[in-house]
Amino acid sequence: MLESAENIINIMDFDERVVKGMLDYVYTGETSDLNAIAGDLLQIAEKYDLKGLKDMSELALSENLTVYNAVQVLVLADLHNAANLKANVLNFVKRNMKKVQNTEAFQDVVQSNKDLILEIFLPPV
Repeated sequence: MLESAENIINIMDFDERVVKGMLDYVYTGETSDLNAIAGDLLQIAEKYDLKGLKDMSELALSENLTVYNAVQVLVLADLHNAANLKANVLNFVKRNMKKVQNTEAFQDVVQSNKDLILEIFLPPV
C-alpha cells in the first residue's frame, strides 16, 4: 500500500477541520470545536469505528437540538447508526411536533424518507 511506503494517509472525504478533530480525539481523548462540527465528527467516527468520538458527537448533537435542526439530525442519526441520538431526536420531535412539522426540513424529509417519518408517528418496537 502506498500509505505504508510513504507514511502518509490521505483522507479525502472529510475536510481538514474534521480530520484534525478526529486526530485530536485519537491522541488526547478530546476534540476542539465539538459542538460546531459534531455532525461531521459523527460521520468520521462511524467510518473509522471510533466509538468514544461517536458517543461524544451524539451527546453534543442531542444537547444542541432545535426545532430547526432536529429533522436533519434525525436523518444523520439514521444514516450513521446512532441509536441513542436517534431515540433522543425522536423524543424531541414528538414533544415539539407542531413546530417541527412547520419547518422546511420536515417537509423535505416527508417527500424523501417516508419510512423515517413513520418512525416519528409509530410507537417504538
